[in-house]
Amino acid sequence: MNLRVTLTTSPSELISELTRHQVQVLLSGDRLRIRTPWPVAEAPEEVRPLLRELRQRQAEVRESLQQERDRRLFPYPLPETLALGGVDPLDFRYCPERQGMILDVGWWRGIPRRRLH
Repeated sequence: MNLRVTLTTSPSELISELTRHQVQVLLSGDRLRIRTPWPVAEAPEEVRPLLRELRQRQAEVRESLQQERDRRLFPYPLPETLALGGVDPLDFRYCPERQGMILDVGWWRGIPRRRLH
């Protein structure tokens, strides 16, 4: 019997090697799930080292799958958010004298609140 034990270098290589042996690695929420055509305890000899490696590197594999999922869902660059202490978008308001938007920090805090009842 020819056993070929390969230690993979990246999570994607580990997933592709497991897929080659008919083991599906799935991301379910924040957890990893595997589907095999046999009970895990009865896994073939060539698959057992890969399953052991998956167990040892599950955080790394989970992060890789999450990044892959995010690339599929958001193929465009995500917008950068303002850092704390940065300019608040609400601080811009329209100025009729200048006929454009101006930065007026905190102007919206002075708007009187209406009672709803």
